[in-house]
Amino acid sequence: AYIYVILIGLNESQNYSQTQLNGICAVTPWLLCIAFTLVFMPLFLKTYRVGIIFTKILKKIVLTDGFLLIAVGCCVAVDILLLIIFTGISPQQRIYKDGTLETVDELRQTQNMYAQCISPDDNVNYSFYAIMGVYKLLQL
Repeated sequence: AYIYVILIGLNESQNYSQTQLNGICAVTPWLLCIAFTLVFMPLFLKTYRVGIIFTKILKKIVLTDGFLLIAVGCCVAVDILLLIIFTGISPQQRIYKDGTLETVDELRQTQNMYAQCISPDDNVNYSFYAIMGVYKLLQL
């Protein structure tokens, strides 16, 4: 997650090429999705294990660390599969949009431009975020 924040902060002022900036845009969803899974799934699985232990107190139920690691690994594998599909269909690119036009004085104006990392196809972009959102909610 920290690397994601650093990558979001990279911009044109560091003299990166358009190809490098598009690569950064393609990598950021990967970092965010996998970081979410690696941070929250172990917490939820440990809570699940404690809940199972205390609700089935009379039965001897053992949920080993290996089982929890396999469950986290499966969740990361699903993340990777969905991200491969999304990146293969429509990878994110750095797109520039015009911002406000500020008048400095009678002879000068400043045009602000904003860069966004989005997929060129909005339908694919919204579908991916909907699918990942539902999947992440199911993880919770």
